[in-house]
Amino acid sequence: DASVVTQLAIGGSQPMLSRDEEAAAAVIAMADERVKQELALGDQPIAAMHYWSRRESDLAYHRRCAAVMFGPAGAAPSWVVVVDLVAAQVLELCPAAKW
Repeated sequence: DASVVTQLAIGGSQPMLSRDEEAAAAVIAMADERVKQELALGDQPIAAMHYWSRRESDLAYHRRCAAVMFGPAGAAPSWVVVVDLVAAQVLELCPAAKW
């Protein structure tokens, strides 16, 4: 009622990805030549989620990143592609079984 801030808390986490960020992550991943070489016929983006590394030395600790899962529709993912959304580049490509 007094229009006074009573508490302010600053967290160290990032908000979840927006739909636009999810779509951008998939587009960035699909444009990467390394990703194109590894995907099998029928592999497509299945999901994209916020990715934040626990290791402070990783770029994904300091930047807005996404992990894009690729695989055939209706099946388990075959590849995980980590995308730096700030620089619009692929940071890592990993078989989903090793993720």
